[in-house]
Amino acid sequence: VEATYTLLDSALAIEYKAIPDGKTPISMTNHSYFNLDGFGGKITDHVATIYADAYTAVDGTLIPNGEHPSVSGTPFDFREPHAIGERIGGDIVGYDHNYILNPKFNKEFLGQKLDLAASVSGKELTLSVYTDQPCIQFYIGNFLGKGPNFKGGIKPIQHGAFCLETQTEPNSVNHGVGFYSAGEVYRHTTVYAVSRK
Repeated sequence: VEATYTLLDSALAIEYKAIPDGKTPISMTNHSYFNLDGFGGKITDHVATIYADAYTAVDGTLIPNGEHPSVSGTPFDFREPHAIGERIGGDIVGYDHNYILNPKFNKEFLGQKLDLAASVSGKELTLSVYTDQPCIQFYIGNFLGKGPNFKGGIKPIQHGAFCLETQTEPNSVNHGVGFYSAGEVYRHTTVYAVSRK
């Protein structure tokens, strides 16, 4: 397994490569947390766009069940930009869901075209995520605030950061997808690009 990190002006590219020596399920990702306005506040006012028409349904224990309902008319619809916290509350504590991507735009990085999966804007900065993967997990720190302080004494707070994790669909191995044979090469490239509004 290899992971190569490359700085590209105001972007960070992550290239994953793995070659198994036997039949192996492989799906790597990056679980970085972001708060585009800095530490100490919530990200519920950040504005998000996710280029996906469907998401992966989960059961009562948050395990994906293989169903792909449409985002249309649901709190999971980020096809048009809107505030992350606009539709949470009640039964929706927050987001921790996988989106099936239907990208509209792409851009070249490191000699390959990557699809724009999602973008999130804070007060001054925008984070755009480009990938060659079919899915992205959107998580907004629903369970932050229950653990120890972060490095530097920063207190974790619920919805204090978000993650955008490009990936193969979670639990796909139980549906026959995501296995690699001996010698078969797994590759995955994702770019996190930051710009000023």
